[in-house]
Amino acid sequence: MHVNIELRIHKSKERLNFVEEVLYPLYFGDMKMKYVKFVWLCILLVVSFAQCTMESDLPDVDAQHQEQVEDAVAVREVVEKVYKLKQNTSRTDWDSLNEADFSKELWQIIDTARNAQRAQLSLDLVDMKPFIIEGEVFASLQEGYTDFDIGTITIVNENEYKVAVHFSFAFDETEPEETWVDQVIVVREDGRWRIDNVVYAEKRLYLKDIRSLLKNYYKFLLVREE
Repeated sequence: MHVNIELRIHKSKERLNFVEEVLYPLYFGDMKMKYVKFVWLCILLVVSFAQCTMESDLPDVDAQHQEQVEDAVAVREVVEKVYKLKQNTSRTDWDSLNEADFSKELWQIIDTARNAQRAQLSLDLVDMKPFIIEGEVFASLQEGYTDFDIGTITIVNENEYKVAVHFSFAFDETEPEETWVDQVIVVREDGRWRIDNVVYAEKRLYLKDIRSLLKNYYKFLLVREE
């Protein structure tokens, strides 16, 4: 009887050991691994989804860069067009200017000054010289320029660029060349790039830009006529 009890106890211990050492790891161990794998899978899915969402929110850098390049080319073209017309001249040829190359606001200023100057030239003045704009108004130097080059083109915003124009002027080969840099403001208006202002490198009679020069010319004529 004592032997049978011990045998049963021994067999019970063997069964317990079998459960602890074999069955438990097989069942619960696999379940644990499955749980771990499931958790990692969830984490990967969340990270992947977040990454896709972030990438979809980002702008297309290549497309944006290409658009900026195309804008810069168009801006350069309009500036070169205007200044090539005026190269090697010491006066502004108003009739050569194209309205489409200028913003509406600047063109209104140009047109007002141009008409005022035409009116002055049409006057039959005996003892008085007509008051007109003498010299170049699209560059700092009144004598004009003999050469120019487009420098840095800076993005102010998506509808405005600032163009550094390098000018040079020389009376002849014996005289030292004079150089300076003016800033040309170009804006997008009605789907086209147009010159909106020319900021002088040095003030001309305390005037900082072409807008101030032309406005003051017209104001002076109004005062003169009173």
